[in-house]
Amino acid sequence: GSAEGESSLESTPFVKWPESERAFVVGKVARLWDGLYGSIAEGTGNVTIVVTDHSPGLQGDTKGVRGPVVVGKEVNVGCNPATLKETVTEADIGKVLIFAFDGWKEPAKVGGNRYRLFSVLEVPSAVETPAVTPPAVEAPATEANDGLPF
Repeated sequence: GSAEGESSLESTPFVKWPESERAFVVGKVARLWDGLYGSIAEGTGNVTIVVTDHSPGLQGDTKGVRGPVVVGKEVNVGCNPATLKETVTEADIGKVLIFAFDGWKEPAKVGGNRYRLFSVLEVPSAVETPAVTPPAVEAPATEANDGLPF
């Protein structure tokens, strides 16, 4: 990519997952890109999404500066090898995905690092699931009520 494109990616905040409580971010996948810690080809690149929903208080980090994640704005999600490898591919561009931080996995070996557990789910598109029109409700017949004073 061009230097201009890379600098705009760097100015997009990365989701900062909280230490303890569960959290989620939902968004439409805009693009995947190679980063410092992984590449798209290895399934460990970064994904930029346009946020449509998020858990309360979720923060993003841009070069050490934290701020709130905002609906309608872009954020990056790093697909690191331990937990999010191969969860998002080029085929997901344009899809709406939920990234949910589900807690921690304890290390397999003593002294190892624990790592975050995630679920990544696709939100079915409104285009693919037609809106169901509720059946028309008939007004009740009024003949039985004709004799009532009100």
